[in-house]
Amino acid sequence: FQNVREKLSLCYYCAARYDKASGMMMVDSGVETGNEQKAQEEILHQLELVKQGAFDDSELESTILTINNALKSTVDTLSGLENWYLTQILSGSDESPLDNAGKVSRITKDEIQAAASQITLDTVFFLAAKKEGQNQ
Repeated sequence: FQNVREKLSLCYYCAARYDKASGMMMVDSGVETGNEQKAQEEILHQLELVKQGAFDDSELESTILTINNALKSTVDTLSGLENWYLTQILSGSDESPLDNAGKVSRITKDEIQAAASQITLDTVFFLAAKKEGQNQ
């Protein structure tokens, strides 16, 4: 989302996360009024590029490092551990954050493309402040 946020300046922030329990990937971003359609189109375009494998090894390595740092920091707090293991119990897994980091380190470009190819758009919504004089 470096392109959406930094290169094209279509949003203040842009993040994606995967919810293991529901199997959903969610993207959220802070978009200035008027840029909603452009931001949505660019986010979907970036997903298409991932599906096509249009990312290089340095982007993959950077992403793996970011994910692994987040996983490793999970063990730094009681709440982080609590949330991690609650999710593991609910999903029938007993994998530790460090075990998961090991798996992430071994992920391949082909695996990312295969996972991305299963992603489809389901729901889009925008939250906006009321304009002066609006009732809803």
